Order: sequence, then C-alpha cells, then structure tokens
Amino acid sequence: MSKNFIRIINSHFSWDVPPFIRGMFSPFMLSAVILIIFLWALTKTWLNVDFLRLQHEIAREHKTQQMLFELNRKFKLEMANLKAPKNLGKIGVLKYELQFPEQDQIMVFRDVKE
Repeated sequence: MSKNFIRIINSHFSWDVPPFIRGMFSPFMLSAVILIIFLWALTKTWLNVDFLRLQHEIAREHKTQQMLFELNRKFKLEMANLKAPKNLGKIGVLKYELQFPEQDQIMVFRDVKE
C-alpha cells in the first residue's frame, strides 16, 4: 500500500477514532488482512474444485456399479439357463458327443439306514 493511501485513511479517521484503531491501518496490518482474505479465497476455491472432482468420481463409480449389476443379472440368467436339465442334455449330446445311457447302464443307489 502506498503511504498516501495510509495517510488519507489516518487523516479521515483522525478526529473521531481512538488512536489504537488508527494504528490498525498500518502497512503490516493491511498486508496481513489482504493475505488472510487471499488465503481464504484460495482455500474456498480449492475445496470447491475438490468437491466437484469427488462428485464426478462418485457419478462415474455409480455408472460402473449399475453396469456391473446388469452384467451380474445377465450372468445369473445364463447360469440358470446352462444348469437347466433340458439344456444340460442338449449340450452333452451336441458339444461333447455324449449318448443317453441304456437301461442296463443305469444304477440306482438307495441310502440304507441301519
């Protein structure tokens, strides 16, 4: 701050302001106030930018979560389809060239309790 500015401020308040308040307009005090205001503005801006970054990250992760839920649903449907007895027989015959067993090849075991 220029000395003229400080002189103007001091002369303006010289007649109705106590001397301890007039001393508050020293160059050091004005620099400290300006520095505090600058640091406050810088911190507020940084926090806003960080908040926006976190919002975008949360939105991106939410989209990923929705995509994974949909993929999980499709996999469960495919797994249920593959486990169905009708489809197991078809896959065994077509893919692995298996044959259905003859009547004499079937063995039934019963659980015997004594």
